[in-house]
Amino acid sequence: MRELETLMKDVDLLKNKLEALNDSRNIDSEVLAASKLFNASLFQYNKVIGEKINEVDNFFR
Repeated sequence: MRELETLMKDVDLLKNKLEALNDSRNIDSEVLAASKLFNASLFQYNKVIGEKINEVDNFFR
């Protein structure tokens, strides 16, 4: 579970940085490309987590 705690802290840090970046309106092509890559990875990660949650829910039905 330590890995999940670290991930949640990293997500909070990322959220703060994204808010600051958005406020500064300083988004260049490098940041945009990295954001698109990260978003695709995040989408896949959310899909995997959703499937695992469904597996657990179905097990207890």
